[in-house]
Amino acid sequence: MTLPDSLRWVQTLKRWLFVIFLGAASVMAAVAGTDVEPALESSHADKASAVTEQHSALTRLEDLDLLSQGLVEKAGSGATPAHNFRVETRMYRELLRQIMLADRQHPTAEQLPQDLLLEMVRMSALLHAAADCKTGYVIVCPADLMLQLKAQQSKVSRALLMARGKVE
Repeated sequence: MTLPDSLRWVQTLKRWLFVIFLGAASVMAAVAGTDVEPALESSHADKASAVTEQHSALTRLEDLDLLSQGLVEKAGSGATPAHNFRVETRMYRELLRQIMLADRQHPTAEQLPQDLLLEMVRMSALLHAAADCKTGYVIVCPADLMLQLKAQQSKVSRALLMARGKVE
């Protein structure tokens, strides 16, 4: 459903709020990961804490996946303003970067699956390639890039499902 031009600002505001809250959650999780109190002494509590942290990191990655799905749809629409698309693509990259940096603070056994992170980095690269496909003031992607974007989106979603299956 497309909104009239007079109401498009509502949709843009909604996206920005989503991205801001996602970024704030990533920053809070990174800060919480560095200021952990040494009160947890039992190994069982440590394992439960690690699973909870990985669960929250996967939740942030799923939110990021939703953002990339929206960007893929926008790239295929042929009517997305180039400036907005580029800003959202940069946001995707920066939020993914924050998640990956926070993940490095954890021991190797508690880190997110590397194949999932690599798929998301590939998605970021393809989104940046799509951001360069502008005609005038809108994003117009060639068919082969759209096929790559959709295939990569399905790989990311599949990798998230596999990672979620390991945690729960």
